[in-house]
Amino acid sequence: MRFLLWFLAVAAGHFVLSAAGTVLALRAAFETQASFWDAPLLASLAHLSALLLAPLKLVRPLLPPSWHGGFGEIAVVSVLVAAAAVALMHAARTLRRRGNA
Repeated sequence: MRFLLWFLAVAAGHFVLSAAGTVLALRAAFETQASFWDAPLLASLAHLSALLLAPLKLVRPLLPPSWHGGFGEIAVVSVLVAAAAVALMHAARTLRRRGNA
């Protein structure tokens, strides 16, 4: 149950931050043309979205050529990131148990 909750929390958090950053990226670009400090939170969210979606370059070759992206691509990356987080959590738990035994 804990793994499922962790998976859902990571996937939802990743998707929300990535989608919000993607939607607000154009607005952030226009508002921060003069200086980053004109809209620091908006610019930071856009940069965070770019970092969170960096694994998309690894996922894109796995998708069919007819895939048109959009929020579907963000969802695919969010699920993969959440799966990796669950795998790391499981590995840490296994290592902790071996250390105590």
